[in-house]
Amino acid sequence: MLSFLEQKAPQREAILEWIELLVPGMEKVTTEQQRLDGRTVIKFKEAGTRNYFPANLISDGTIYALCIMTAILSRDGSLGLTLIEEPERGIHPNGIAELVTMMREHASPEHPVLVTTHSESVVRSSQVQELWLVNKLDGKTVLKNAAKSSVPLQTLPLDKAWLMNVFDGGLPW
Repeated sequence: MLSFLEQKAPQREAILEWIELLVPGMEKVTTEQQRLDGRTVIKFKEAGTRNYFPANLISDGTIYALCIMTAILSRDGSLGLTLIEEPERGIHPNGIAELVTMMREHASPEHPVLVTTHSESVVRSSQVQELWLVNKLDGKTVLKNAAKSSVPLQTLPLDKAWLMNVFDGGLPW
């Protein structure tokens, strides 16, 4: 999919911009088809290096962030639903905030992006109307929107309110 997106200038540029923001010093991400077996590999170029690095020498968080970006950008402008489980894995909390911003910018009613998480970093980066709490009541899964809470948040950060169970649901453990 990344190879396909590379052929489209807007998506290629978006991936490069976002990966440079999330991974300081990363200059380029590209794919290459291997001559010997025809497989497609991902290569990374960092500032101050002449050679590209193969994906197995890059951090899991960088690879996972690239997968999330690819999933979101591959559906950009089309109908569908993107589900992302625990986007925070291996990513710095400030990077998570940027990744949440990217998801928000590319989500639409025709293409919602749904995220499951247990991370206060993801919750902190969210807006109250975006936060849905999941509870199990009498063997049934029940969703509750944090914005519908009767408790005014005022200056309390969203992640602190969630961790303090202000919303009466969606316990973080």
